[in-house]
Amino acid sequence: MKTFLHVFNTWIVSIFIAAFISFVCELNSNEWFDPFLFPVFFYFLVAAIPSFFISRAFLALIQQAAYSNYEKLFLWFFTAIVSVVLNIFILLLVFVREIISTEIIFLFWPAYAAVVVTIVLRSKQFFSLVNKTTHHETNLV
Repeated sequence: MKTFLHVFNTWIVSIFIAAFISFVCELNSNEWFDPFLFPVFFYFLVAAIPSFFISRAFLALIQQAAYSNYEKLFLWFFTAIVSVVLNIFILLLVFVREIISTEIIFLFWPAYAAVVVTIVLRSKQFFSLVNKTTHHETNLV
């Protein structure tokens, strides 16, 4: 349950940060208020659901790996970005069905930046998740 909550909280915060980055970039277009920005946040939330499940699976594997804590953090950075890229591939294959080019992948830079910022902000929680010890009945001695 701790893994689920950690991934869920990281996912929600990164959605807010990605929406904020997109909103700030939209402000540069000389429009102070765009009524379509509020539905965009909802679409971010719905479209990012596959990356939530992919990251949860990746974090469960990382948590059980026999690496140091900093190596696990690097893997968490890498796999979180890979889960966003896989999410983009899934959405493009389901809805667009065109040839996937690298330009399309680079259009989603706010999502990658949001993932990195969120993991940096939540690194203390990551280390407490990775360092948790389980107390079994046989460890009472």
